[in-house]
Amino acid sequence: MTELGKIDLHSSRSPIQLVDPKRIRFGPYQPAHRRENVKDLIPFDEDLVGVLELSFRDGELYALEGQRRITAAIQDQYPDKLLCFVRFGLTEQAEGRVWRGLNQKAPQTAVAFYNSAVIAGYPEIALVIHRELSQRGFTIEHNYGPKAISAVKVVEVLALWDSLGTVLDVISAAWPDHENATLPDVLMALGSFDLAFAALEGDDLGVGYDEQLLIDALRRRDPGALWSQAKEVRGNPGSMYVGPSSWSALAALMHRDYNLLATRTRGKSACLPPYRASKVPSHLLQIARVPSGRAPKKQQEAKD
Repeated sequence: MTELGKIDLHSSRSPIQLVDPKRIRFGPYQPAHRRENVKDLIPFDEDLVGVLELSFRDGELYALEGQRRITAAIQDQYPDKLLCFVRFGLTEQAEGRVWRGLNQKAPQTAVAFYNSAVIAGYPEIALVIHRELSQRGFTIEHNYGPKAISAVKVVEVLALWDSLGTVLDVISAAWPDHENATLPDVLMALGSFDLAFAALEGDDLGVGYDEQLLIDALRRRDPGALWSQAKEVRGNPGSMYVGPSSWSALAALMHRDYNLLATRTRGKSACLPPYRASKVPSHLLQIARVPSGRAPKKQQEAKD
């Protein structure tokens, strides 16, 4: 057994190493855990730590699993080095793929799996989402905000509906810098509205709507207040709308505001037909699901 830091890693690649936990880094495909915001981070126990799996890349050591144990060892100032299995030659993309596989049963967040999917390069929809968000200055974070989205599954649904770009454009124009604009129900409502009324070229499924008119209608409302009203509407049997979810009730309110503004500014002919909630393609969601461990076919061929 060798101790990392006392050998030449370029000439000696023993897979079993003793490593100072403070030298271990966390890659962008995984969350950096801290005791104050991780409920299940228990005091470090050397009898339970086991063998950690690391990757040595570009002169640095990256954790492939065991983030909580590593963080606990550092925070509890454990004086000894940890027994580790070190992998050599992995790219950052390969590390993301390995991380997803090793943490299949660990209590990781959807945000962590999204980050790992982007780094690993699959599933493809994660790259589509990343591109749409990046082009408009949005990010996926654990806490939502003006340009931060926390609901990974919602974003994936919007991408499957082919409405993500439109939704981001609408909230950016209607509610710039408003933290409640990225509430999950607000995003879902806009996506469902877009899916219900967008005109599809060569298809009669959509009737078409004016995006600017929708923006003007929404700009008059506070997204947080609109969301609260939707929750009240959904729970009132005598209200204008009773639906399966808060977001569908919220979409119905957006539909009502759109038609009110359309009637006032363009006449009743510009109004949309009744809104019907869209079906959520939950069975198609991929990002939070862990792949089998094999790279996509095209990546396998590239390695051969």
